[in-house]
Amino acid sequence: MPVENYGVLKGIVIDAKEERDDNTPHYQIHMVGEEDVHYRIAVNVMSSSEESVLLYIVDEEYDASAITHLPTMEHGYTSIDESNRGEIGLDYIRGDLFDPSIMNTLPYDIEGPNNDLNDLLSKYVPAKDETGPIASVKSNSPF
Repeated sequence: MPVENYGVLKGIVIDAKEERDDNTPHYQIHMVGEEDVHYRIAVNVMSSSEESVLLYIVDEEYDASAITHLPTMEHGYTSIDESNRGEIGLDYIRGDLFDPSIMNTLPYDIEGPNNDLNDLLSKYVPAKDETGPIASVKSNSPF
């Protein structure tokens, strides 16, 4: 069953903020897509359901040849539909982008530096500077 309102957001990262409370925390990313349009990306860092588990993978040697279209996309939100699904849609399970069995769990908030999911996201969300880094986000909602 396809996900409704699935799309890609490409833009400049303005800011990022960790949430470390126990009430459905998210890692917040503030981006600017198309001119003067601001977006808030809420990255889930803790499942609110005991049956659900959040998994992650970091592969600094990842072969990104399957996503070479992202640099050529315009800034802003692009909805994914039947006409562009093969070009810009990514499915890490069915698309064989990596082996899901090597994904890990990591608590979102552990006391100390560089040891939890918030710390990991802070390491890989592009650093902020005067021109702003470019980032792409896949989402199941139109922000």
